[in-house]
Amino acid sequence: MEPLQIKILLAILSIAAIPFFRHLYLKYIENRPSVFFEEFDKTFSNLNEQLDIANILQKGGKLSSKRIRHAHEVMFRNSGFQSGVYRDSDVVIIMPQNKISNPELEIGTVMSDSSQIGSEVKESKTLYKKEIDLALEKNIKMWNKWVKSSSKLNEKSKVELASRFHTYLMIIHPFIDGNGRLGRRLLGEQLSYLFEKHIEFNPASKDYYESINKASSGDETSLKQLITKTLSDSSK
Repeated sequence: MEPLQIKILLAILSIAAIPFFRHLYLKYIENRPSVFFEEFDKTFSNLNEQLDIANILQKGGKLSSKRIRHAHEVMFRNSGFQSGVYRDSDVVIIMPQNKISNPELEIGTVMSDSSQIGSEVKESKTLYKKEIDLALEKNIKMWNKWVKSSSKLNEKSKVELASRFHTYLMIIHPFIDGNGRLGRRLLGEQLSYLFEKHIEFNPASKDYYESINKASSGDETSLKQLITKTLSDSSK
């Protein structure tokens, strides 16, 4: 075979081989395990979940029990408890000021059976499941009533409104777990709506639980101070 013919044959083979090897390469890329794409998918999925609960409040700042349950379901769907549904048992909440000799009983732990605590905790609070629906709907109704005229409220009244709703929500304790985290996220959104700027409510855990304990006993001073400090910090 002449050298020219050999060159022509090689050129033809090259032209035919390129698409073939390209096809094999693409199949390899498509089927091989990829840490990058797995991480990307995970991140994208988490982003979708966050966007799904980006707005717990509805148009006009209104709230509904359906939105609260949905937000809880999305936030805690990978947790070890049933999310998005109200608790079906009475619970006891361990408060910060209580002296606990058992180190396994942490602050804020929800116990489904008060007999597990016995005399370990004094002045703990029993929250009854039969009160959830009615109490939560009343709290939401109160919020929706006042939020309609929020533009006419002064700063002090807005703080009191947000504090009162949050206090009642924590007392009602609608879910078996995750109430504090959901409540703080919602409170940040409520403050953002009332004061027309982005606000995240993330106080120190100890300060927060102490303020909630006092608020649930009728003294919201500490909680309102935490809210006021959050508003002040957001302006810096």
